[in-house]
Amino acid sequence: MSVFELTGSRLKIMTLLVLLGLVLLWSLGILPMRRKIGHMAGARASIQSRLSKLQELDNLYGAGFAGLNVFPSKEGENVSNISLMSYLEALAHKEGLGEMITYTKPHEERSMGTLVQYLVEMRFDSITAAEMTTFLYALEVKDGRFGIARCSLEPDRQSGETFDLTLLLSRNVSF
Repeated sequence: MSVFELTGSRLKIMTLLVLLGLVLLWSLGILPMRRKIGHMAGARASIQSRLSKLQELDNLYGAGFAGLNVFPSKEGENVSNISLMSYLEALAHKEGLGEMITYTKPHEERSMGTLVQYLVEMRFDSITAAEMTTFLYALEVKDGRFGIARCSLEPDRQSGETFDLTLLLSRNVSF
């Protein structure tokens, strides 16, 4: 009898072992892989759907927010409370409110990781509602680099038609 000759019982055992190996390969290898592929295909479809919705939103609203930067600063710009005070005073003069400034003073800057928040307090005396609106528009909309951290508005005791306005202005700069 040669080594390659199989008897009936050996042939049955080898056939059973090959079938058992195929069943194990199918159940432990191929089926789980097919399930994972199915989940990935479903996740891909979900992500593509969300991406198309985001692209629609970008098309609708993207033009309105073009150029908007959460922490605007120019590359290499040297920012400090003193330079911001000068800038704010120049902006007030440009809007015709220079004589109404009672004071401008820096506050302590706040560091939050790579973000630094610079604070400057400004006070205007005898400012009208129209002048106030013009300055705030120039500050927040035209310039876009400042936010109002606090605002205090009191009627002017002398005339009653004007106001005394105190603003705590902030500028966020990321480094």
